[in-house]
Amino acid sequence: MQPSVWFLMGTLLFTSVATSMLCVAIMTDHWEQVTWDRRKLDGLAVRQKNGTQVKWVLEWLLDGQVGRIIYTNDEGLRKVPERKDPVTSEDSSGQEHDEVAVFLIPMHGGIWTLCVSLTEEQRQLLQKVGFTQIRCMNYLDSEITKGEEGRTDWQHRMQNLSISCALVCLIILGSSAIVGSFGVLKHQISAVLVTGVMYLLAGQTSNLFLNILI
Repeated sequence: MQPSVWFLMGTLLFTSVATSMLCVAIMTDHWEQVTWDRRKLDGLAVRQKNGTQVKWVLEWLLDGQVGRIIYTNDEGLRKVPERKDPVTSEDSSGQEHDEVAVFLIPMHGGIWTLCVSLTEEQRQLLQKVGFTQIRCMNYLDSEITKGEEGRTDWQHRMQNLSISCALVCLIILGSSAIVGSFGVLKHQISAVLVTGVMYLLAGQTSNLFLNILI
């Protein structure tokens, strides 16, 4: 076998591996992991009792996997959210659902979504104590920008920029695959050179969006 054939096969192999790695990095939902240090949070809970005016109690659920911060008043009683509508008998049936609480949930996500890192059984158990966000959140969904859960403006801009870079990278990779295949099959050197330039652009674009995520 001629050396040029070995060189061509090596180029195709490394190109395929690089393309696969870029696609996995773009499409994965496990690019970032959100976890909570129980020891540090317990230390903060102890210090806040004497150092702040806002009182809260930290509880751990599911064998320490999930934390729940419940806000209390000066008497140590658990606060309930303010309601515009009168409370019905159905609403007042369970106090657990009326508490002002913040859940510290382990999560994982990529550039598109953010999901809860819990099993279906664990999610059902959390629903019984007031946790409602059981589905994955899509960063492109306008609903997450409303209310108190909305991100700040610069975070949305950076998120949109990373998504745009990822889409451009995928488009360039798809186009370079077509042009590169044509160049190899038809023995067109110019098409192969264009493919190399397109891969350089895809690498720079992917490097930009990965740096934004980091």
